[in-house]
Amino acid sequence: DRKSLQMSDLEMAWRISRSTNEDKFNKGKLRVIPMPTRTYRVGQNVFVYYEIYNLTQDEFGHTNYQVSYTVTSDDKHGALGIISSLTRWRKGKREELEVTYELEGVDTQEVEYVEFKLENRPAGKYALNVTVIDMKSGEMARKKASFILAQ
Repeated sequence: DRKSLQMSDLEMAWRISRSTNEDKFNKGKLRVIPMPTRTYRVGQNVFVYYEIYNLTQDEFGHTNYQVSYTVTSDDKHGALGIISSLTRWRKGKREELEVTYELEGVDTQEVEYVEFKLENRPAGKYALNVTVIDMKSGEMARKKASFILAQ
């Protein structure tokens, strides 16, 4: 019996880059330098690393999954900044940034990492929600992490 879709905790990082150096920050071909305080400076990019497990393969060995990122702020003030063409901030009770994309692969396990450019975002507390949906099985996995933007 196959195992259900799962994902690791979100690792907030100071920087993620491709690397061939062997050291304690290596995760495969990536170098993930953690940000244990989860406190970034305003204007600094936020990096996140995580792993996805037990994706369903079709009869040809292909996987298909969708990843959604939502960043929410409890800060009711602050001008909206342009993040990128992929993202949009929605006005409402809380400001929200949402990005969704669909991926295909051939492995039941995937490594994901993303860099958020939160330019012009005010200092404050933020929450990052990551949702993974296995498009072959319909299963969903979700993780949340909080971080701070400081002056």
